[in-house]
Amino acid sequence: MNLSRTSCPAGVKRRPTGSCTLTTRPTDAPSPQRTYGLLRRWILLVISSLALVCSWQGSAHANSPQLAFELNNLIPTAVKTPKIESALSQWLAATRATTDGVAAEVPLQLINQADGMVQVVVEAVPGREAEAAAAVRGVGGRIEYIFSNLIQAMVPFAALEALAESDTVMMVRRPHHAWAYAVTEGATLSGAQAWQQAGITGSGVKVGIVDLGFEGYQALVGRELPPSSRVVYRNFSSITCTGISSCRHGTAIAEIIYDLAPDSTLYFAEARTELEIISATSWLVQQGVHVVNMSMGNAAWGPGDGTGIISQAITDAVSSGIFWVNAAGNYGQRHWAGMWSDPDGDRWMNFQGNQEWNWLTAGSQRLIPAGTFINVVLRWDDSWNGSCNDYDLYVLYLDPLIGHIIGPTIVGSSTGQQACSPAHRPMEQISGFAPLTGYYAVALRAGDVLPPSPRRVELFVRDVQLEQYVLSASISPPADTPSAFSVGAVAWNSPNDIEPYSSQGPTRDGRIKPDIVAPAGVSTASYGPQGFAGTSAAAPHVAGAAALVKQANPSWGPTQIRQFLESRAVDLGTPGKDNVFGAGRLSLGQPGTSPTPTPSPTPSPTPPPTPTAPPSPPALVSIQPHDLQRARVTWVQSQGQVVTFYRLCADFNFQFDSPFVSCRDIPISEAQGQLLVGVPSWDLGVVYYRLQACNQLGCSQQVRAGAVARRIWPSSNDWNFYMTAIDTVGFTRVAVMNVSPVPGKVSDLSVWDGLAGWGGALVNVCRNVAPGSVCGPFTFRSGSWFASASQDFPPYGQAGVGVLVRTSGG
Repeated sequence: MNLSRTSCPAGVKRRPTGSCTLTTRPTDAPSPQRTYGLLRRWILLVISSLALVCSWQGSAHANSPQLAFELNNLIPTAVKTPKIESALSQWLAATRATTDGVAAEVPLQLINQADGMVQVVVEAVPGREAEAAAAVRGVGGRIEYIFSNLIQAMVPFAALEALAESDTVMMVRRPHHAWAYAVTEGATLSGAQAWQQAGITGSGVKVGIVDLGFEGYQALVGRELPPSSRVVYRNFSSITCTGISSCRHGTAIAEIIYDLAPDSTLYFAEARTELEIISATSWLVQQGVHVVNMSMGNAAWGPGDGTGIISQAITDAVSSGIFWVNAAGNYGQRHWAGMWSDPDGDRWMNFQGNQEWNWLTAGSQRLIPAGTFINVVLRWDDSWNGSCNDYDLYVLYLDPLIGHIIGPTIVGSSTGQQACSPAHRPMEQISGFAPLTGYYAVALRAGDVLPPSPRRVELFVRDVQLEQYVLSASISPPADTPSAFSVGAVAWNSPNDIEPYSSQGPTRDGRIKPDIVAPAGVSTASYGPQGFAGTSAAAPHVAGAAALVKQANPSWGPTQIRQFLESRAVDLGTPGKDNVFGAGRLSLGQPGTSPTPTPSPTPSPTPPPTPTAPPSPPALVSIQPHDLQRARVTWVQSQGQVVTFYRLCADFNFQFDSPFVSCRDIPISEAQGQLLVGVPSWDLGVVYYRLQACNQLGCSQQVRAGAVARRIWPSSNDWNFYMTAIDTVGFTRVAVMNVSPVPGKVSDLSVWDGLAGWGGALVNVCRNVAPGSVCGPFTFRSGSWFASASQDFPPYGQAGVGVLVRTSGG
């Protein structure tokens, strides 16, 4: 967590992360980076010498590293201190290695330090909380918060082991920090403007925001935020988030809520750790807040079944009458789950075949720059309070030049002990900044002391992605809380398609989550045009909408507001509530008071409305793969329009001026916001689509519905894929599907801005995509008239195809 600190102890400097580190390191304790750097220089020198007498081709390894070794060549040193978290134990060991005993730096393990103190959570023996608090004070600690048997405190560096020795203490660990799921476009899409025009603006409704930072909000008061008389701020952290992008996170959320409910009163509660969030929640209840938004979470907060101390605090808040809105999380491509597998018995987990690691990627690239934040949480199915199965978590580093020669090195580890103690949870966590530019991977290992029985294991990562990921069950605490209204994300300019990062259900205990989806990728003053993405941006649209519903129906509680929002949502995906879209996309419809409209027992036929003019064109049109033979065109029709049918036209030419243009009319009953269109069956085939809305008085202007392009070369069993692409106000949206008929024939699919191989810029790469699976969709600001996609079967090479998405004439 990048948080400002006031000062550091003598001989220690403050890092940009907010922690403190030695300004000098004694010669008898070289840093891991320095040791590795010396080894790297020596090997490069040897390679350079060999290059004089032989030809060595190393560039291929730098572009696509191939590990030709097994991880059992690594001999990890597990630090298992029963009552001190692994990261703190590593830090203590590193401190002892220094000559002056000052706190040292541990790679990929952030420790919040200031003024000779370290921030910790002390888990007291139940019933002995007062004695444990006295033990904290007895070693010179400063208590910040107490909740149940948890004590958050600043404790002197040298006193951690003495504190852990107290028989009143079960565990000393770092706090589990909240991670952000970092008039708008969403206000129009949600239908809030119709409510505002009807005089429903959130007046009299109090909306709370629990977030890690509200930097810059003062400058927006009275402009992008309510006047100061309707903004209340309180900081529950001992420090204030400043200086980094995520510190504006809460401010951007407040902007969205203000856009939807401009007359509401906003309560800003800055909090990061579990105990700070619980205290902030209690304060919001005391203030009589009606709606709360929290666009944060942490997979370490619970087992995934809706339990945990944060979930309990949310449940209590909802019981008091608060409607709690929580971002579902951005773990769609940052989550992996599967049963423990170790066929060769070397204690290292096999992710796929013989591969005992899962690459971390930065967008489309495996190469991760130094300084990239890496946060990895490992969980497994076991008793949350008393795990008896011991697994360890490692982050590996592979040098881009010599890694294929010397193999990987361990740069981060979390090796806490799980031995059935009530404080031993089935969870390990690594968080910190990449020390070097190179390739990084996650590896899991069974503990040495108590060999575990096979369990279902899960990985969650932040700020990077997993090359092998599992969308299902990627929902993160506390969005899994039954009483929380959890929100997934769709792009504002493609509102019928789920964003690939949006976390999906089910929960560990089988419940459907998220509950609804809402727009993301919207504009705010804090993050700029279309700069606020993630479920963080989707959730406040729902919170703002809930404030309008609350004003219109003051007597309604959380249950009625939930029922209303779900009943008005635009159903997407599988009919009914599902684990991708929940009840559907947020849509308030026309102002009303009935949460579950009940039809009359004897309804009378309603004559169709008589149009007075041709309808307006379909809006927010998009296209993406549907199955092996069809793509799906989606759109939104403006409310109040009389549409009786849609006209879909197709041509091989972008300008629709060829003699092969064909059109067909589809009745409104068969075109409820989406249509399935064909995919070319020939190599390099491209078909462009246009769409019109029509009634008996005429049709709207044609709008582009995107293009579908196919590669099938030289036969269907070889390169075989298709892409969809469309341009929307300067943004291009592309998706690719592997349509190989060969079961298990995975391939790497790439999306390009421009033409691949002809100056195009790589946008993203999806590796090991199975037949029938999709890469994307990816939305990006395009610098080219073209978009393209390619399919790669290493080492056989790649084939590509491209389409026009715009011309100088539009």
